[in-house]
Amino acid sequence: MNDTRWQFVRYQIVALGTFFADLAVISLLLFVFNVNYLYATAAGFLTAVAIAFFVNRHWSYRKWVHAGRIGISLFVGLGTLCVVLFVTYVGVQTIQVPYFEARIVAALIAAVVSYVGDSVFTFEVEPFVSEA
Repeated sequence: MNDTRWQFVRYQIVALGTFFADLAVISLLLFVFNVNYLYATAAGFLTAVAIAFFVNRHWSYRKWVHAGRIGISLFVGLGTLCVVLFVTYVGVQTIQVPYFEARIVAALIAAVVSYVGDSVFTFEVEPFVSEA
């Protein structure tokens, strides 16, 4: 497997771990503090973005970028958050699937969107390189 494929795999492992952190924050806000599910989704997602930046910097990309680039990662995260909120909203309100099922579908879509965005904008690497 080439380096970009391993990079993608490592990125997705980090995404899975931070998704669990995301769900923990969401669950806490929903079930303990009775926060609206869209606000809880945003808070959980932004927590995951912050954690993922530092882990990806050291492990997924193995590229030292200034911690100030977390702002760019946050911008990518906000774009991805729009995708997550839209897919979650459509799933819950329009298709009427349970929240957590809609959120899982949103996470799968966000996995690719965030990888491409972070690769290109945050870490300035090619997200996918075709085999020659």
